[in-house]
Amino acid sequence: MKKRICILLCICLLLFGGCTKTPSVSRGGRISLEQAPSAVAEFVTALCERDVEALRRFTQSEEAAARLATVRVTEYALEAATDTRPLTLLLEVAESGVPTVPVGHSEWQLHAGVAEFSSIRWSAVGTAVNWIDGVNVAEDAVAFAYAMATSLSLFDTVADTATLSPQWVVEQSENLALVHGMLAKRRREEMKSEFTEAEMTALCAEMLGVSVTEFSAAPTYADGKVTLWGRGSAWYSCALQAYEKTADTHTVTIRFYADATALCEAVTVRYTVKETAGKLRLASAEKLSGTDWTPLVLYM
Repeated sequence: MKKRICILLCICLLLFGGCTKTPSVSRGGRISLEQAPSAVAEFVTALCERDVEALRRFTQSEEAAARLATVRVTEYALEAATDTRPLTLLLEVAESGVPTVPVGHSEWQLHAGVAEFSSIRWSAVGTAVNWIDGVNVAEDAVAFAYAMATSLSLFDTVADTATLSPQWVVEQSENLALVHGMLAKRRREEMKSEFTEAEMTALCAEMLGVSVTEFSAAPTYADGKVTLWGRGSAWYSCALQAYEKTADTHTVTIRFYADATALCEAVTVRYTVKETAGKLRLASAEKLSGTDWTPLVLYM
């Protein structure tokens, strides 16, 4: 009888263990710097040697490079990428002036950047990071918030965009037209290059909730129209921190970085986007945290 009970208990434990066991993430084998991609080897070397000039090439920021040079690495290791885990950098840090790089042990996923000069970006292992490069994101509201923020430089708190100065809005009229064009292109609609004053009035009301009827002071105003001039590609180093939708309200939180490696936070802002009949309007922007550093914009 005791033997039967023991067997039953063993079977239960095995079944219980099978139900609760979480598949482990495979860890890649250790590789040397010589076996790593050249950009990774150069970056890790620059970090360990606290080479400000080399770090500047990766970060595209003097301030961020100087800050990263405060990180004193005592040991490091590289693990090769697997099916479930990208190339991973393991660090032991003795000193650090970067809040995101803690003293002690940490593990980092290394990601390819969006341009040759931004060939390395970090994220802590186990942390989901949703990079925003241009407006190539799934949610229209996120693309809208990003476009409004980067085109209008709304990085500080704006409790109610409807209270923005009409004069300021007129000065930004070309940028409003640009956002409209970006979203039209995203929806595969025709992208306009000229907007009448009536069309600009409608855009201001739709996108910011501001009533403006006179645009003669706009930088690109001529013959009763505001012209959208062509521009090159540019994007900010940033990532989506949170996104929520409740009824007609989208809440989009974006962290802008001061560097191309996405290690040094410049500012984190929560944008409230209202939706009415499929039309999006920026209702507010709230600065949640940040430094006095300028968000890094990258040009192609």
